[in-house]
Amino acid sequence: MSNLQSFKCKNCGALFQAATNENGVLKCEYCDSIFTIPKKDSNNEVLQFLQIGEHNLDACHFDEAYTAFEKASQLNDKEPEAYWGMALAEFKVQYIKDAVNNRLQPICHEFNDKEFQANKNYLKALKCAGAEQKSEYFSKAQDIDYIREEFLKLQQSGLDYDCFICVKVSQTGVEQADISKKNWTNDAYNADSIYDLLKRHDFRPFFSEREIKGRSGANYEAMILYALYTAETMLVVCSDEEYLRTPWVKNEYTRFKSLIKNEEKENDSLTIVYNGKPIDRLPGDNNGRIQGIDYSRREADFEIVKFVENHTPLARAKREEETHRKQEEELRRAQETLDLKRQLDEMKYLVQNKDLTTDIAKNKRQYKTILDDFEIESNVILKYKGDKQQVEIPEGITTIGAKAFADSITLNIVKIPNTVKNIDHQAFYNCYGLLVVMLPYSIMQIGSYAFAGCRVLTKIEIPNSVVSIGDGAFEFCARFKSVVVPESVKSIGAKAFSRCSHLSNIVIQNGVESIGTAAFYGCESLECVTIPQSVKSIGAAAFSHCSHLSEIDLPKGLKTIAHDLFADCNICLCEVIIPYGVTIIEYNAFSKCELLFKVEIPESVMIIEYNAFKNCTNLKEIHIPQGIKSINYGTFYKCTSLKVVNIPSSVDTICHEAFFGCKSLAELKISNGVMAIEEGAFAGCKSLVDIYIPSSVMVIEESAFEQCISLRNVTMPKRFKKQRRKIFKHCSLRKIKFTYTK
Repeated sequence: MSNLQSFKCKNCGALFQAATNENGVLKCEYCDSIFTIPKKDSNNEVLQFLQIGEHNLDACHFDEAYTAFEKASQLNDKEPEAYWGMALAEFKVQYIKDAVNNRLQPICHEFNDKEFQANKNYLKALKCAGAEQKSEYFSKAQDIDYIREEFLKLQQSGLDYDCFICVKVSQTGVEQADISKKNWTNDAYNADSIYDLLKRHDFRPFFSEREIKGRSGANYEAMILYALYTAETMLVVCSDEEYLRTPWVKNEYTRFKSLIKNEEKENDSLTIVYNGKPIDRLPGDNNGRIQGIDYSRREADFEIVKFVENHTPLARAKREEETHRKQEEELRRAQETLDLKRQLDEMKYLVQNKDLTTDIAKNKRQYKTILDDFEIESNVILKYKGDKQQVEIPEGITTIGAKAFADSITLNIVKIPNTVKNIDHQAFYNCYGLLVVMLPYSIMQIGSYAFAGCRVLTKIEIPNSVVSIGDGAFEFCARFKSVVVPESVKSIGAKAFSRCSHLSNIVIQNGVESIGTAAFYGCESLECVTIPQSVKSIGAAAFSHCSHLSEIDLPKGLKTIAHDLFADCNICLCEVIIPYGVTIIEYNAFSKCELLFKVEIPESVMIIEYNAFKNCTNLKEIHIPQGIKSINYGTFYKCTSLKVVNIPSSVDTICHEAFFGCKSLAELKISNGVMAIEEGAFAGCKSLVDIYIPSSVMVIEESAFEQCISLRNVTMPKRFKKQRRKIFKHCSLRKIKFTYTK
């Protein structure tokens, strides 16, 4: 779309004269590339807008490109290039040189299920085009739709990737598959090694030279597009910053960054793997430095695996499932050799008679405690060396040391004498067969992970002498059904009862002052929790993923609703009353509480952090207290049942995507005092009809009210009149009555 006197070939760069444009196409005499061009009757102003549109397409500024092409179509409604450009901009299609096939390759920056050949602007282009021009449009449209169809086939196949390896492959400028290894850059060899490393760790990496296997053109692009969409992470392997500016490399990481921006990938899911000389920023990236990985360091392999593992929940879940399966298999084998029925009968007898000592005396051969089974020093058991099913700790012992009984899979019953005061960390860790533990009233400390992984331990009575329960003390005690935490306990450690999957009832007695981070995380059977008024702090994610939690009373002394506190309590939690005195609701506190329909927020709350109520799809109303300074980003993201919102005058900023996708929101009041409405703040609020924006608002960012398709009346300061197309993007502007205030 350059001027018609001379033309620069976008494929080979050659300059040649445009002898004629009667047919609407030109063919490069050097590389045989075919280009569509404007009609003769398009004046200089039309040509200028077409050039601006094409420049923006090349730069991936698709909204600006659409606007330029749209203006060209308004000046000449018979110009096919204008409609063709609008269609490309709508589908976010860019053309990049394919050096393998010596052609321009369509690159799709966004996938959707709409057919390009059904697009109204494409059909208008065909209608206005001549025969040869129409044929060229048709051929290009088929390529674009072919990519879409291939993407769908890949999606239906169930194929997915954990990591996309982005790298400049060839030293000669050829960037697609089937390049001879002798032309590879050093980075490509490193990428090949990283690919093998990740495969060895059971990940599914994508490296084009190993995965595409002979694909080219539209086939190649479909595979690249699919890999970008499914990969959870991206490794940009690069030792030379200039490589980051090459078209194919830039194209790949730019598309992945776009997916991060749209929250389809995690914020820190892209990193750079450099070699010695640090590279910590991508060209044009103003979002700060990237924490990269130095491939020249010995720890690089570990860091790469850890990076992918931390961002790949599905792969991680599969490995955890396999680990659990192996553990369960070991437990099954152990239990088969123990003659479980006989042991359970003996256990019942012992518990009913409450006299293990007498029973052991009667059965000396079976139950006699042999001191040689213990490694003891200064009244501390350092190690249990025996393999008995029932063990009585010797009198006089004051501490059961760290890992003393860890991994003793034959152990069933333990009697602890009343001389023991401390059970150190991991003392009974992973004792898979442990059925009964009798804790005396002398115990004061239960150490970290002391009974973690005791998967068949059905019950524990915590005596009223215990002062603290350590981190992870009973994690993965999957058969616990109820727990009473006595008043003597002052603190419940982090993850103390995490993943006790059958735990349905917890009573925490008055006296407990703190509940640690993730203390009851993943207790998916938990229905009811009693928290006394003595509790002053509850750690982050303490009740996260307690999917059946339906009732909880929060203590009045609480100051903070910690982040992720009730995240993913998505089946039964319907109502929460936050006590007066709480000043901050941290990020993700109620995220994905899908049945939560009512939350009472007191006036004492001064801060509600980002994503606090994200995806609370049943939340119908919310009171935002006077005193809140800003509605943070994503606070009410996709609260699809939310109908009424009043923004108080204390709020100065409504951050980006604060109410994104609140499709039922019909009544919105923005008080005078609000100064900024950021990008996407109310995007997708499809039920909004009337909006009043007060004169205090000084900034309204692009797409603030995007896709508010029911809007009919908008009152806003006159200063925003020229920006309304960007502010109300994809709204029916012709149907909206705008009223402007000073």
